[in-house]
Amino acid sequence: MQVQEKESLDHQTKKILIQEMLDQQEAIERIRGHNLQLINEPAEYRKPLYEFKLEKNPQKVKLFIAFFLKMAADSGQGSGSGASNSVNDGIIDSRREQILQEIDNVYMKDDTKKIAEAISHVSFSSRNQDFIVEVCCKLHQIYEEFSALLIQSIIKVYKEPQNTRAQNYVLYREFNRKRYILRILTELYLKGLFQHYKDMFTCMNELILITKTDQQSFLNAIMVLTDYFKTYGE
Repeated sequence: MQVQEKESLDHQTKKILIQEMLDQQEAIERIRGHNLQLINEPAEYRKPLYEFKLEKNPQKVKLFIAFFLKMAADSGQGSGSGASNSVNDGIIDSRREQILQEIDNVYMKDDTKKIAEAISHVSFSSRNQDFIVEVCCKLHQIYEEFSALLIQSIIKVYKEPQNTRAQNYVLYREFNRKRYILRILTELYLKGLFQHYKDMFTCMNELILITKTDQQSFLNAIMVLTDYFKTYGE
């Protein structure tokens, strides 16, 4: 009887979460449409390309990529781990304007995949989220292929299994990582970097499928989802 009760509770919880996800989709799509109207851009949120005006400087591109690789390396266990937010904050503060200017001035088309992969491994947090989104939006406006590469890479990082036997592995950090990846994906969706909210469902569905047989993971998954609904709810 106890087993049946647990299965029933799992099923009931999942039904509630799925309905909340559907309600959330409607709200977020309305916000996204409003954002696109405000900037007077089509749904793709793209400005005319002006690659021919950009400086071809491979060394600057390497340094640009290295900036984000350093942010990823300094994060310890990866996105959202919270291992070294102060270090990453210092890096951003010291080079923020330079990084944004280089996007406007340096030709990066040949390295968009490397840039997307480097950004996707950054330790996302509430403190660096606005900066990351700004960087991604600027790159998206110039390079047509960038956004697809970025979203694909971020979702791949989200789904990567963590080494639970690693010395620095902490279950809470793993779910915190997923929490901030969901936030960054939503912010990119709201800015028009991808068109289908179902990509968010793909990520959240992994959390919904966790059952109470793994109680700690189940509770952490519920925490991530309720935090998401609270953050983006109307």
